[in-house]
Amino acid sequence: LLLPVMTTAQKNAISAPAEGLMVYDVTLHKLCIRVAAAWETVTSA
Repeated sequence: LLLPVMTTAQKNAISAPAEGLMVYDVTLHKLCIRVAAAWETVTSA
């Protein structure tokens, strides 16, 4: 699995991110996924 790595600004600049898109946000140092037209941070339960 090779995820795109980008800053928060780059992630938010994606014009039409697909539902389920996963990226590693180097600004937040967290894995993020696109869910219901919003970026969610993947956290442990």
